[in-house]
Amino acid sequence: RTYLAYATYDRPIFGVSYTDLNFIGRLQRFNVRGEFTERGTLGEVSITEPFFAGKPLLFQTRAFALQRRFDGYDKAMA
Repeated sequence: RTYLAYATYDRPIFGVSYTDLNFIGRLQRFNVRGEFTERGTLGEVSITEPFFAGKPLLFQTRAFALQRRFDGYDKAMA
């Protein structure tokens, strides 16, 4: 899925995402997303396990990288 948006702070936003609700046949949700704006980029990958330790309890593992350009300085997070 792709999307376009506009925000007053970020200005134009372009995003791409992919979601698989039955990742490797184990009912795990796999999500990957990339977002690009005038002020920076965001990348994210996550896997959600619907049953943790045999109980219906959501468990999510997530990794992301965020790079932003603010007025007057740069900041990067990971």
